Formats: sequence, structure tokens, C-alpha cells
Amino acid sequence: PKKIFMLELSEINLFNLLNKLREKKINNKILQPILGDCNDEYFLENYFKSKNIDEIYHAAAYKHVNFGEENPYSMIKNNIFGTQKIINFAINKKIKNFIFISSDKAVNPKSILGISKKFGEKLVKYFYDKYKLKIKTNFTIVRFGNVIGSSGSVIPLFLSQVASRSPLTVTSKKAKRYFMSISEAVQLVINASFLNKKGVKIFALEMGEQINIYQIAKRIIRLSGNTIKNKINKSGDLEIKIIGLKKGEKISEELALGHNLTKTNHKKIMECNDKINTNNMAKDLQKIREMLLKNKISKKSLINIS
Repeated sequence: PKKIFMLELSEINLFNLLNKLREKKINNKILQPILGDCNDEYFLENYFKSKNIDEIYHAAAYKHVNFGEENPYSMIKNNIFGTQKIINFAINKKIKNFIFISSDKAVNPKSILGISKKFGEKLVKYFYDKYKLKIKTNFTIVRFGNVIGSSGSVIPLFLSQVASRSPLTVTSKKAKRYFMSISEAVQLVINASFLNKKGVKIFALEMGEQINIYQIAKRIIRLSGNTIKNKINKSGDLEIKIIGLKKGEKISEELALGHNLTKTNHKKIMECNDKINTNNMAKDLQKIREMLLKNKISKKSLINIS
């Protein structure tokens, strides 16, 4: 690319990102770090007024399930209405490709995070259908699961607990999750955007089998040169503590409803044929906006709306 605009709300994350890219000897002239907020439509319009942009990768979201359950106002405002503003910006700016980073948690959502991501998908479909005769923007939705090493990922948490000699905390012995490396996820997201030649499409990344979290904890203890402390081995080094599923958490995740997946030209990218219903989208958005204004967010109401 001739230029990469990196829009980030967090100053420290933007600083760290820029340093990582410089370590990789990427030409400084390509990188344009921008401290800003996708919720701020005036900032978007004014800052990018004279700048040509071909593609937007929209990954900005609060994405921690537990935080979302305790702070629904902030998650809904950022993940739903921030997405709405950046879609409007893309349409007004006549962006060629808009890529929305979704989540496996958007399928049959049980958490505020999952609900907000599902609404993000609905917004993409709604605005494309509304303006498709006037615009040439392609909208691509990409769903995938946990990225190893990302903020809040369970593996860095386990490593931190090993280092502090604390018990490794697992929600359930049956809990399973999809995992993928950061570099693989990024490459596949970029590839998925090129598979969409026209319109709006949903893709799911091939993440293999879901991995049992309890087994990961056991393996990390052993690989770090420690032994597992339990009823059989009371003199072991580190124990695994089962803390129970928190609000909004699932035992396992899904990437599509049922088996609505078809192969593409890329062996690790599948197309989702899930139907996205946007018939009442304008009214639904108004209901959510009223919840925010009153600061009375009902998860039950959100699930019914979604």
C-alpha cells in the first residue's frame, strides 16, 4: 500500500503498534498513526476530507465478554453505533472495500459482545441494501474466533499465572474455543476481502477443531517445567482452579448457523450463507438508542431485537 492510516483510540496501543511496525523496517512514509475515535463522525469527516482511501478494515470494538456484561452501555455505544458511523463514512467517502471484523460470538449470541457483533453484521447488510443502487462499495464480513496473543487471550493469562505461581483459572473442564495465530488471522482477513467481488458477503475462517481450555492449562503447566497439583498429586507445583462460566460465556462457539458454509477458492476461507434479517433495522436502532439515553439496557430486550 502507498499509505496505511492507523486509527486508534488508545494512545499506548497506537504507540506500541507503531514501534512494532518500525521494528519490521516498514517505511515510515507509509505509516500514518492517527489518535482518534470511530464514534466521532465530525473527526472522521474532517481528518480524512482530502485523503484518498481504497479500503477500510474495521476492527474497533470492545471485545471482552465479561467487561461487556458489566458495562453494556459502553460496549453497545462503541460496537454498534461506532460501526454505524464508520459505515456511513465509508459510503459518503465512496470507499471501494469495507471489511468488518466480526466474531464467532455473533452466532446465536448469548453475551452483550455477541449481540453487538451481530448488530454490526446487520448494519453492514442494512446500509448496503439501502444504498446499493447509489454506491459501489463492497462490504465483507469476516467471522473468526480467538487470536493467540491478542489482548485478553487466555494463553498470555495462563503464562502470567505460571510466572506468578498462581492457580491457572479455567471456567469449565468442558469449555472449548477456536484459536488462530495473529499473522494467520490477518492474512486470511485480507484474502477474504479479495474474494468478495460485488455486494455483501460473510466469510468464516477455517479454524480447525475447537480446543479444550482445560487441556491447554495442563499442557502449559507441563511445558513450563512444572507439575500439576491435584488430589492425586498434592505436592505438585501449580493447580488448575475451575471458576465456573461467567455471564454471557458459552461452553463452545459457532462460526455459522447450522451448516450454512460453502467452500471458496481459498481452502481456509468459507462463505457463510446465514440469512441476515434487517426488516426492522431502523426501529431496532431507535429502541437501542433509547436504551442508551435512559441508561437502561435490557439484555433480554437486546436478544429479542437481535
